[in-house]
Amino acid sequence: MRREAARYQCLSDNPWARFWRELFPAGIAAAPPPLLVQTRARSAGHYAVSRHLFEHRFFRQPLLEGDRLLERLMWHVREYRGHLADTRAEAARRGFGYVEVCWACGDGMTAIAAALGVPLGPAVEAALPHANRKPARYERLQARTLERHGRLSLGPSTSRGISAT
Repeated sequence: MRREAARYQCLSDNPWARFWRELFPAGIAAAPPPLLVQTRARSAGHYAVSRHLFEHRFFRQPLLEGDRLLERLMWHVREYRGHLADTRAEAARRGFGYVEVCWACGDGMTAIAAALGVPLGPAVEAALPHANRKPARYERLQARTLERHGRLSLGPSTSRGISAT
């Protein structure tokens, strides 16, 4: 896998995202150090609902209701927050470059380019996409679920993490 990865300047999505720790084990120097780009959700609550709907659609899991749904969503919130914290800490420990982007929040390639030290001109930035839109039906279902379960952390994501509630 390392031999295949060495052929590229950039790796994204599966399977690479799952194995970044194995591809760059601690103690192996890379020049320049890898840049880890963490894509994140608008909020932990948005992630939880999105994940629940994903499991329903692709793994045929039932759409839960009431307390069972809230319990499942809160589990996803904890997992999401833990994943972000672990990834940030691991990247810092290994001396990797690290940047977070939220396409749903309107982040563009500017953040990634800045982390790479490559300035983008306004014309280039304007031409790049700034959103990863979901189908309208999905967005409505996500919004209704979030409204019903206001106890979830629904504040906006920030570069240092998810809102504290």
